[in-house]
Amino acid sequence: MVEIDELTLAAAIEAVEAQVWQRYEQIDACIADGDDPTDLEDELMPWVAATGKLRMAYEQAGQAAANLPPYHQLVPRSFELFLTRCRPLLPEEKNGAAMAGLQAGFAGGKTPQQAVQAALATGAD
Repeated sequence: MVEIDELTLAAAIEAVEAQVWQRYEQIDACIADGDDPTDLEDELMPWVAATGKLRMAYEQAGQAAANLPPYHQLVPRSFELFLTRCRPLLPEEKNGAAMAGLQAGFAGGKTPQQAVQAALATGAD
């Protein structure tokens, strides 16, 4: 397999992120128009699968290269959606302190519930 440098990997992550959100917007528009979004949802699935594979590759690359930005900075829209889903699960006084744990959970592919549980379990006060 060809080795991919960190810059190329980061660019691929950002490009796939853009494709995912473009498809989400198309699905939303289809639903708003009263049309069936099934075909669009089917087109979305390979892109979503690609995000998981790229996230794992980025994690592995990050262990070898210290100059990579955190994963959540490459995919800000997805990270913000993830945080939106996490916030109601956190006690309000722990929202700010749990941020590092939530970032790690997002980068690790955890669900919002799993990320919140992990952040609280690590003693985020």
